[in-house]
Amino acid sequence: FPTTEIFEKMQPLFSKKNVELEHMDWVSVLTVFNGDVFVTGSYDGTIQYRDRDFKVLREVTGHTGSVLSLCEFNGSLYSGSADKTIRVWDDVGACTKVLEGHTHAVYGLCVCHNKLWSCSQDGRIRIWSSTGGLEKEIVVDDEKPIYCVTRVGDHIYTGHYDGSIYEWDTSGNKRRKLDGHEGVVYSLAEHNGDLWSGSGDKSVRIWDTTSGQCTNVLKGHSGPIAALVGMGTKMYSLSYDKTVKEWTDSGNCTGTMDGHHNLILCGVVFNYNLVTAGGDSYCKIWSK
Repeated sequence: FPTTEIFEKMQPLFSKKNVELEHMDWVSVLTVFNGDVFVTGSYDGTIQYRDRDFKVLREVTGHTGSVLSLCEFNGSLYSGSADKTIRVWDDVGACTKVLEGHTHAVYGLCVCHNKLWSCSQDGRIRIWSSTGGLEKEIVVDDEKPIYCVTRVGDHIYTGHYDGSIYEWDTSGNKRRKLDGHEGVVYSLAEHNGDLWSGSGDKSVRIWDTTSGQCTNVLKGHSGPIAALVGMGTKMYSLSYDKTVKEWTDSGNCTGTMDGHHNLILCGVVFNYNLVTAGGDSYCKIWSK
């Protein structure tokens, strides 16, 4: 059976091409809208929509701060910003609503059972109805940031400044706290029913969502883990160290990809390829 050292030397994906982006600042978040539209959000406050060939369809403005989170919900695109608001955009790029209430930057957005969850630098979680009404506000730890939120099955998980992860039911009741990371939890993702977390402590952890126990700690990055993206049977960790690592379900590293010249901040699967972006002027497309 291959050793960890052999796994590390394998290169499962190669850099297919770079696509130049027209943002005036770093790209902070990526998502896919309506199945075939590639969307980028930037520190410059703009959002760009691109087709399957990565040609710009439109650019929308309205936020007065960096765009930090994106999420599709009921046929609309939702964006969270450093300007403390969440904006709702229709399928032609018109802003139809502005959700207000957070007192600091909106770092994460997630959909669960026809509700929108948002988390913020203000230490609060807000649960919104499909029409934009506030249904619940949860004060976790006032003024201590909550950096990310994701769904696994019927539970929601949030990543926190102190390295902890909280598990919530769909009504917003806290079920338990998962401890282990020694730095900020910047990223959370579901993969084959497990919860994966990436941290400022440079590690990735895998959690069994039934027991709440950490089943593996994955090391190898030399910088914080900014994002986690699942594609097929593999999970990809994107780091400030400018590299992407590929992991099996059980936590074996099967490759390290480099090519970015600045921090990697975000990634998404688009057209069956992994796409990554960050501090470079381009996004990088990785393919088999």
